[in-house]
Amino acid sequence: FHDRLCDLDMFLRIRRGLKRAGRLNGDMQQLLRRWHESGNDQVPAGFVDVARIPFMAELNRGLTDKLDAAQFEQRFADNVAGLKRLAGEIAGHIARNRPGIEAGAFKELATGQLELLAPLQAMLFPQAGMASA
Repeated sequence: FHDRLCDLDMFLRIRRGLKRAGRLNGDMQQLLRRWHESGNDQVPAGFVDVARIPFMAELNRGLTDKLDAAQFEQRFADNVAGLKRLAGEIAGHIARNRPGIEAGAFKELATGQLELLAPLQAMLFPQAGMASA
């Protein structure tokens, strides 16, 4: 974490982003739970290798980059924005394929494209085919 794990000043500067990321995580967990409870039979059970999503691979690779404070804060903001885009792609897929599921906080984020998820589309959404692209 760029030698900033115990940097309280840094945590104060990015606290809004941390709160947004926490809400995004909680909201996504609820949406995925509703999707599962709806009888989702599209996604096979098993491990999803998030390293196959280029954005996620880059996010993890970047953990060892040497960044100054300004670069770190920008990277953090960019990563939260990327996670928001990823959530929008997932929400969009759910909305197209299970319109009865309440999208909640993701209504505005839902997108019709699978750009970040494209490398995993066949594994995650085998019945959706290329129609979701």
